Amino acid sequence: MIVPATSAFNVHELAPPSASAVDIEIFCVSFDFRVMLDSPAFAPLSDDERAKVARFRRRDDALRVR
Repeated sequence: MIVPATSAFNVHELAPPSASAVDIEIFCVSFDFRVMLDSPAFAPLSDDERAKVARFRRRDDALRVR
């Protein structure tokens, strides 16, 4: 899995033995919800996703919609 380096989130792989036994990868993503929506961390959002986020009045709700 390729994850761009950013200060907005941190990704690390969890490796429980039961998951690797059946070829499943599990990742934990820790996200900094103080990041602004125009941050490079949100660059992968499509135009549709950006429009959906723009409908929310509260910034925290917009970040959760993803």
